[in-house]
Amino acid sequence: MTNIQYLIQVIKRVIDREILHITFANEIKENRYISLDRLIEINIIRPYLLVDINIIDGIEMKVPLEACNEIYRDDYCVSYEIPPAILGNRKILSVSALVLSDINTGSYGTGEEYKADIKSSLEDVSGDIITDITVVGNYEVMVNSPAIVGTGYFKLQVEHDARLSDVQRYLLKNFRKAVTYAAKAYIYRKLHLRLAKGSSYRGHDLNALSNIVEEYKADDMMELYYEEIDKNIGTALFINDEESMSDFISKRFNNIL
Repeated sequence: MTNIQYLIQVIKRVIDREILHITFANEIKENRYISLDRLIEINIIRPYLLVDINIIDGIEMKVPLEACNEIYRDDYCVSYEIPPAILGNRKILSVSALVLSDINTGSYGTGEEYKADIKSSLEDVSGDIITDITVVGNYEVMVNSPAIVGTGYFKLQVEHDARLSDVQRYLLKNFRKAVTYAAKAYIYRKLHLRLAKGSSYRGHDLNALSNIVEEYKADDMMELYYEEIDKNIGTALFINDEESMSDFISKRFNNIL
């Protein structure tokens, strides 16, 4: 079971199955091959959870300058294309700095292999820092600086993958309330007016379900959802990010000393 599948099961445990089927009745009617799980993922998990966690915290990575493809713009501007494979095909969200140094970074694999190859060579490296950098494409950044000489690395954040496979399993408990609130808000917005008309569906009296859905008032659910995003999920993502945790612990330790 993937992390996304687990969160879908959390929603299905909390929300009445008939309510879920009514919510997605039109989609299922139009495409009888699409599953309820898939509809929950593309209508709730992706537009709510995935969007928000990428805003508050992406995955921090360090990418060697020499692993990038340089694109000369002018004497004061250079762009770099970062091979998608190095980033695990995840889009760049932001770049905090280009750290220049004299290290010899060598050659690297991709994905997890890349992380293992680079970890020791970039650890505790420091040098001149350039921060005037703009993300100009999913895998391209532009450095506003005179021609760069030497080696170094980009310190950047990339998005979480669509399956949340980079989130450690023990941290998923921090996501349960948020996905449930998001599901209830989505259901309320889609069903509350329809249920108020008192029609029927598959032999069920929708009046009996209307009271349940009215408890899912969207404004209330979204307020609770964002509280969970800011508090529990924000903390979980920080703990999950090895680079951020390592930097935090290092700085705290240095301050103590």
